[in-house]
Amino acid sequence: MPEYGVGDFVARKSYGKDVVFVISDIEEGDERSERYVLKGLTARLIADSDEDDLVKVSPGIVKLSNERNIYMFKKQQFFNSLSRSLNLFDMRNMRRRKVPGKILHIDGSREFLNSSMMYYKILGLNPIGIYIDEPEQPQVARSLLSQYNPDIVVFTGHDGLRKDATDIESFESYTYSRYYHQAVSEARAYQPDSNALFVYAGACQSYYEALISAGATYASSPARVLIHSTDPVTLVSRIATTPQNQIITPQQAVRGTYSGTKGIGGVNTRGRLKII
Repeated sequence: MPEYGVGDFVARKSYGKDVVFVISDIEEGDERSERYVLKGLTARLIADSDEDDLVKVSPGIVKLSNERNIYMFKKQQFFNSLSRSLNLFDMRNMRRRKVPGKILHIDGSREFLNSSMMYYKILGLNPIGIYIDEPEQPQVARSLLSQYNPDIVVFTGHDGLRKDATDIESFESYTYSRYYHQAVSEARAYQPDSNALFVYAGACQSYYEALISAGATYASSPARVLIHSTDPVTLVSRIATTPQNQIITPQQAVRGTYSGTKGIGGVNTRGRLKII
């Protein structure tokens, strides 16, 4: 009887147990061995492993880690929102309504989507969240954009640079980057104007240059590092709540993310907050 099953929490010995995963699938490998498909619990990373490299992680440790993540996020966002409120204070606008940019968040992870919606709620935002597997995101991109007409669209989920990859400029070296690239292309075919539609795309170790070339305003991951599940939320929330007359630099945009400029990059862009 196998020691590990779908739904178990594990880490990889060869990587120093640096990331906690959940086993999402078990596939038959070479010589009747089994390959375990792993999805990061807090990192947007997908990977695979053989049984010998795995070690189980206690559900209690996972619960404690998740609670710590929520606490740190709330603490960080409290100070960010306080700073933002002070920066936006303007006597002329005291009686005018502030309308954050409308966010459409498309996520290939149901769990990450649910946690992202919770974090948006902490920030007082109310985005549209839709769970769509990464390979299917390009197929629905235009119809969802037409249906919801957002100011900001997010294409994310899991991704990873394959362990045996030799060419980081090939889609074959990545698990899901080709689908994010296609989704961005569909979004830009729908709305070419980057001032009208802000596009975020990618996950852990994604093919950053290709996503930017396709028309993403921001993408991961310039240094092929892991990004936290909340990093897209932190970034697009800043875009959504910054006034339209303010320019946000890449350094400002990633402030408060776990991965910083190594994990997410982009170009100068305008905020999407409307004051009416």
